[in-house]
Amino acid sequence: MNIKQLKYFSKIYELRNMTRAAESLHIAQPALSQQLLSLEDELKSQLFIRENKGVSPTRAADFLYGQAQTILRQLEATKALILNSSGHGETIAGKISIGLASSTASMLSLPLIQRIQEKFPGILLELMSITSADLPTMLRDGRCDFILAPDPHQSEGVSIEGLLIEELFFIVANRIPKVDSKITIKNISNTPLILPSPPNKLRARVDHAFLLEQLTYNLLAESGTVSILLPAVINGLAGTILPYSSAPKELDNGIVFAYPFKKTMYREISICYNNTIPSTPAVRSVMNCCVSLVAEMIETGVWKHCKLNTSSLF
Repeated sequence: MNIKQLKYFSKIYELRNMTRAAESLHIAQPALSQQLLSLEDELKSQLFIRENKGVSPTRAADFLYGQAQTILRQLEATKALILNSSGHGETIAGKISIGLASSTASMLSLPLIQRIQEKFPGILLELMSITSADLPTMLRDGRCDFILAPDPHQSEGVSIEGLLIEELFFIVANRIPKVDSKITIKNISNTPLILPSPPNKLRARVDHAFLLEQLTYNLLAESGTVSILLPAVINGLAGTILPYSSAPKELDNGIVFAYPFKKTMYREISICYNNTIPSTPAVRSVMNCCVSLVAEMIETGVWKHCKLNTSSLF
């Protein structure tokens, strides 16, 4: 097994199609197929199941992909660090992968792409919007250079730097009659809710809030992404509990309404990275860009109802 095979395998895994993978790698498809067969023979495992419209990975491929991403990322980091230490200057280039919860991605993705394009045109950003429960696994498996995680737990080999604190709101399609500007958990205990699927840190905060009031909620449905939660709210099917960042346009345009809680609910977003692998200049540059961009968005009022977690910013 060699680096070339891991790169070829990773491209097939990502595209799920041999022809497109070969085109992306600028090699002939028979040569790619031969490399894959050689890798499968060495590992004594079938990595892909051939189908009419492409290939689907086996369990062995799922495992290998996580390991391959760690190896390839470490290889690129080592190359950049050696170039830097040998007097060739900092290499601010390469592919940087960031994992974000879907609500954070709604607010930050586009401004971050624009900022990186302006400051570091040699960097290719990969932004992965996934459920918050899966973010630590993505980081641990080497799929991300760093993540922006809600309420992360400390774990071995991971550094956590607080970034911001967001207020949580009850978000609903129509104004609630005979209710003050702030509401209580009791006010919404009978309202149909669509909430993030467990395990989810925001969902855990909601569960805890209802538990403290010794109340249960009326759960209509649950989902791991804002792209499903928000349309259900807009269509009046249910209310939800999310930060402003999950629906900035809809809230600003009055499509949905946000009610703060009398007992303020919030969540913390932190930057998390693997401290067992030295960060490359490119990774550090993108992390610093994230921090400065978030600070700017909060200061200018673009990112509302939150504040910087200045006690632990690096």
